[in-house]
Amino acid sequence: MAKLLRNLTELEALTAEQNGRWTTYHINTDFKELSNGVSNGVPNGVPNGVSNGVSNGVSNSDSTTMAVLELIQNNPYISRKEIAINIGIAIKTVQKHINKLKYHGFIRRNGPATRGGYWEITN
Repeated sequence: MAKLLRNLTELEALTAEQNGRWTTYHINTDFKELSNGVSNGVPNGVPNGVSNGVSNGVSNSDSTTMAVLELIQNNPYISRKEIAINIGIAIKTVQKHINKLKYHGFIRRNGPATRGGYWEITN
């Protein structure tokens, strides 16, 4: 959790305030305006969003799954860790959304799972 808070502070999504032993974090209002609710907290949204949206299996209301798919489309070499940092969720949660996208046939992993592999949008 501390690492996530540091990463969000570096992205200027949060501001940290030291109060003796405690650190209080505040959401940066400029960050809220930049995300505009489209990509669930991804700064400046994701350029070149998913064309024609996602249908048949992934609910349009699932903005986190959409944000994962948009990040993968924007950068096929993106890691689960980078997705987690960009969206502000846990790596295990990213894996849940990736599994959902794989199950419904929207993405496929090509190459090695750890290094050198890339994501392919199939639909």
